[in-house]
Amino acid sequence: MNGDSRAAVVTSPPPTTAPHKERYFDRVDENNPEYLRERNMAPDLRQDFNMMEQKKRVSMILQSPTRVNSEQEHFLIVPFGLLYSEVTASSLVKINLQGDIVDRGSTNLGVNQAGFTLHSAIYAARPDVKCVVHIHTPAGAA
Repeated sequence: MNGDSRAAVVTSPPPTTAPHKERYFDRVDENNPEYLRERNMAPDLRQDFNMMEQKKRVSMILQSPTRVNSEQEHFLIVPFGLLYSEVTASSLVKINLQGDIVDRGSTNLGVNQAGFTLHSAIYAARPDVKCVVHIHTPAGAA
């Protein structure tokens, strides 16, 4: 060593003999008809298709006899601790009218007591009701 402890500055790219690391875009076949159809689809149409897929998944879970059974007085509720934009059909918590968690879904989160109180009261009073949705307006949330 010549006593110079400064690190060398690299001004050129590494040699091309290094193995090529495959990136996501390297796997796209630009001649694939499915890829071309997706790429050329209008953004609002793509969004509509995504929403249809989400609704289909939610319907499948809500209609599943193993998930919700009206004879057992179980219902699904949003878990406490998730933003509405984070909630998925599989993350919904299955709960009974007494407040006992029957199935936590894909999370380990509990249930919001205020939401449980409101929803369970409506379901207990009106067994014919299939869905209860309550929302918070921006003014109410503030």
